[in-house]
Amino acid sequence: MQAAEPAQKPAADNDFPITKEQFEQLSQDEQKEILEEFVADFWKDELGPAEAPAQEKRYISLDIFNRPYMQTITEREFFELSPEDQEKAMAETTTTLRDIRVHVFGVIDQARQSMANNDYLSTEANLIYELEVGRELSANRDGMIITRLVGIACEKVALNEMVKLYTGTGDFSKVQIAQEQLRDIEMEVEDIKNTAKEFEANR
Repeated sequence: MQAAEPAQKPAADNDFPITKEQFEQLSQDEQKEILEEFVADFWKDELGPAEAPAQEKRYISLDIFNRPYMQTITEREFFELSPEDQEKAMAETTTTLRDIRVHVFGVIDQARQSMANNDYLSTEANLIYELEVGRELSANRDGMIITRLVGIACEKVALNEMVKLYTGTGDFSKVQIAQEQLRDIEMEVEDIKNTAKEFEANR
């Protein structure tokens, strides 16, 4: 039994590859091949190009970073880690930062005790120490946001205590410096919030 060719379109719109006469002279296998190509071409045009297969996301390795991760991984690099490596890096970072906060706020308590005892030199030294710790944590503008925020928190506590100290001792030039640095920190916090939104939008 001979395969039936598709109905002919009007001559002006005929895109069948060969004429009826040519088609009838072909073997059944050749006719079948032409029909399959004809049908396949129709559906290819009708359905449009197939969606490209989703490319597998490529991650960077946590092994390329030195520890502690909170000082060596940037926020951008953190999101290029696999979910498993992100979890490892964040677990270590939060533990380390928690320990730093405990230590730093212990120093603040010492500073407050010194100020209550009118030992202003020890008070100032302790507050400067905490301020420097905070600055070290927040120094890398490309660093992990959680690290920067903890650093800023340490800076703010130290500067607020400095305002109290210098107001009490009448050193108003230092009061002004501390207040200006507090305003700068608020601007930095806004910058961090905007950066976090950008990373979240691009994930």
